[in-house]
Amino acid sequence: MTDLRLEGPVNILVLLGLTLPEVSEGDLAKIRAAAAPGSTIRVAPQVRDALAMAAEVEIILGFIPEALFHAAPRLHWVHAIAAGVDMFLYPAMRASHVVLTGEKGLVGGHLADTGFGLLLALTRQIATAIRLGPSSWQAREAMRRKEIELEGHRRLRGDRARHGPPGRGVRDARGSPRRVARAADGRSARSVETRPVG
Repeated sequence: MTDLRLEGPVNILVLLGLTLPEVSEGDLAKIRAAAAPGSTIRVAPQVRDALAMAAEVEIILGFIPEALFHAAPRLHWVHAIAAGVDMFLYPAMRASHVVLTGEKGLVGGHLADTGFGLLLALTRQIATAIRLGPSSWQAREAMRRKEIELEGHRRLRGDRARHGPPGRGVRDARGSPRRVARAADGRSARSVETRPVG
């Protein structure tokens, strides 16, 4: 791992995006307080704006598409505002000295809500109803027979020793799975324990 040591004032770029659509004056004040005296903070609403500012940038809070990476020769650190950083691990980034950090759990709540929305869409035949449109009313009995109840079912194989007592859900200490568990608990649902692979 690369050690990050920056002496004196730095040039910081905040690149707005989906998970950080705006930055308040209060947030900018916190960044200024954390940075060395004399540091510069600029905000870029879009990548094309960031490209125009990139030549002097040393730190980016946002994301780092490859074009921006190549336009920022003084870059030392990127703190990604994305749910994952895999998309930024292109060969040039991997071969560089630039430190890439991420915000674990930043979008956990969004992902949990989306996951449950998709789960309910599948189990309650909502996708079928949308596809059939107004004629779904005539197909409602067949659709009902295909519905899957999420409440009141036994756990997978009824393995209480492995999954704990009823009412317990995902037990994974990391970001999004933890948020899914909280969402499950709030919906009186039961979810399955997850473990990292490998």
